[in-house]
Amino acid sequence: ASPDPADPDLTAAYRQAKVKGLSHEALAAYAALDLEPRPFETFHVFAPFKPNQTPEKPGDVSVTLDHKRFGTALNTQRTAPGQTEGIVFPILWPLETLLKQPHKMFDHVDFDDKLAGFVFELRASNIATMNELDKKFEEIAGFFEADPAASSWHDHHKYTIQKARNRFGSLPAKFGGLLSRAHVNYGALPRVDDPFADQELRVVDIANCNTNVQELIVDAVIRNVWRLAEQEKLGVDKVIIFVDELNKYAPGGGQGGLRDTLVDIAARGRHLNVVLFGAQQFRSKVDDEILGNCGTSLYGRVGDEEITNAAYRSLSGTVKSELLGLRKGRLLVRHAHFRAPLFGTFPYPPTIPGMAGQRIFNPEGNASRPGSHPSDGLFAILQHHMGKAAPAKSEVRTAADSLDPRDLEKLAADIDRQARDPHRHSQFDPWRAASKVIAMLRKRV
Repeated sequence: ASPDPADPDLTAAYRQAKVKGLSHEALAAYAALDLEPRPFETFHVFAPFKPNQTPEKPGDVSVTLDHKRFGTALNTQRTAPGQTEGIVFPILWPLETLLKQPHKMFDHVDFDDKLAGFVFELRASNIATMNELDKKFEEIAGFFEADPAASSWHDHHKYTIQKARNRFGSLPAKFGGLLSRAHVNYGALPRVDDPFADQELRVVDIANCNTNVQELIVDAVIRNVWRLAEQEKLGVDKVIIFVDELNKYAPGGGQGGLRDTLVDIAARGRHLNVVLFGAQQFRSKVDDEILGNCGTSLYGRVGDEEITNAAYRSLSGTVKSELLGLRKGRLLVRHAHFRAPLFGTFPYPPTIPGMAGQRIFNPEGNASRPGSHPSDGLFAILQHHMGKAAPAKSEVRTAADSLDPRDLEKLAADIDRQARDPHRHSQFDPWRAASKVIAMLRKRV
């Protein structure tokens, strides 16, 4: 929660946002736990595009994402220059990915056996994109035009095919920002379904997405985690899947949606070293199957209306009374190995509070942030790929001063793509490559 002392501009931004950082008491608590409160070295945010802002153009057969600049096109609030480069990456899928999850693609009322049979026909025909699907429907239409008496194509009734065409036609709007009409090539970019790196923090940002996109992404990502775990290709010993507002995504008495997927993690994840960690304000509203498979429970302060629910019936009256007035930073821990409930205190989180973080880093606040510079994104990329060998921020700013911010944004994306390319020259120097382009840009000024 404290800025880098070597970055006076960020220190000023923290001061302006009234962020004081961790107290001596909090630092001492972390030291007692043998933990160092520092940022994750490997941190990625993945988000789909905003509706109608996917990067392909009409008629494109494929779209290569590592050749694109995303700017504010991704459906996430983390868009400020210098805070996205090397951190925020897209989720964009062709139709092929959705065809693997037809139960998420269509409403369960629509997805009957006849429509399912046609979807399986498309999969067997290796239909991979919306563009290819359009051609297939044109081919089928030509078949019926040539034989008006025909009532079916490949044993699929023409009314089933017409229904399928209508339902598929609504997918670009239903999954706007996630579904591409073309093939998708990520190039050297990290992907949300890649194996994990040690101590990696991977955020899948679906907060601003509609329910259809949320359910499809969560289901696909977790299915991929299952697949990697079963094949022992996770890349790490254990994966923890954290879900905020668990009562929203797995409500008690609910069916379908994300509920089934989350119940599956709670029930079967343990033997695959995949752990569900849920947070919610109302435990009583969470699905009973998830609560039943919960090994460890932590309780903060609980309100009067919540604590009267059956989910708290095993707690004594004394414990309930203490929960009603529990101060911030203190928790009740319950686990099968503890015969009695345990109360404990945890140190202040080593992160910036949400609203303060918005004031420091979000695009709206960026204009008033002291000392911000258009080249900060390029510096972030250089620091990410070069570590301690990266040039000082002041050196990058001096070299790029007065250049067009759009050119610098493009340069940062190009350097990031080249640095991630597994086929790059072993002697590739990101700063040297960037300096050559900066020199060329200066000649144009």
